[in-house]
Amino acid sequence: MQQIKLFRYFCISILLVINGVNLNAQTTKIAIVSLEDTTLVHQHVGLTAFANFTDTLQFKLATSKYIEKQLKKYLSSKYSASIVQLPEYAVNGKKELFDFWGGMNKNIKNWLISSKDQYDLVIFINNIQIPREMNILVQKNTSGVYSRWNMIGFYTTITFSVYRTADLKNLEYYNLGGKVISPQKDFKLPGDKKTFTPEMIEVLKAGFKKHLDSRIEHFLTNTYLIAPDQLEMIKTETTGNLLP
Repeated sequence: MQQIKLFRYFCISILLVINGVNLNAQTTKIAIVSLEDTTLVHQHVGLTAFANFTDTLQFKLATSKYIEKQLKKYLSSKYSASIVQLPEYAVNGKKELFDFWGGMNKNIKNWLISSKDQYDLVIFINNIQIPREMNILVQKNTSGVYSRWNMIGFYTTITFSVYRTADLKNLEYYNLGGKVISPQKDFKLPGDKKTFTPEMIEVLKAGFKKHLDSRIEHFLTNTYLIAPDQLEMIKTETTGNLLP
């Protein structure tokens, strides 16, 4: 399975080179733009609808900054990556990437067209609605802890889109693939399901960050921006640098 995935990565990389984006060139410039809007919550689903609740999580975590940092860490190994703020005219009071009809926000599209001389690719960090048919009952634009009965895990409605500025082509991938919920093992919910101790909060915060990492890695490897083996190498090097 790993060999098949690597072969697919090689083939798509060749196609992208032919179409004008050389993914092996250090000069390829990537802009990272944050458009996401998320509230950190604990979403609990009980045995009945009366037992359901949504509670704010007291994580001391700047989610957007953390995601930007992780993306840049991986991408900088291969590309010229930078965090970019959209100009006011592109936002115009609305940070949504897509309009009501599913098309790209016109102001952002115009900015994307005007940026082709500055960037080859633009990554948008935005939001996705988890379909109800997946039976994961979470509110729009939320992320954090998801518990159901006595099970507990992590989720996010943050997702990623990447476009080539030359032709506005979206490098598509299945953004709900991988683990939509990452279970937290060996963790017992408190009796009232919601009162977490400071020690519990730290465990949950660490687990949530790992879940965000898994979504970032799913995006980068399935759009073939970073090969799986290269991503693992970067992770190993980063971990090594943190050791005393």
